[in-house]
Amino acid sequence: MKRTRKHVALDVHQATTLASVREDSGRVIAQTIAPMGAGGARPDGIGHF
Repeated sequence: MKRTRKHVALDVHQATTLASVREDSGRVIAQTIAPMGAGGARPDGIGHF
């Protein structure tokens, strides 16, 4: 298996957080939008790429 470098980006807003994983080339491997609750990110929205 060839190992490649990955980059994680978080775009945090008041209502949502966008999380994405990209390769060095910029190709998106995974992306999700997590809604924000009163106490921060809701656990049910995290990790479901």
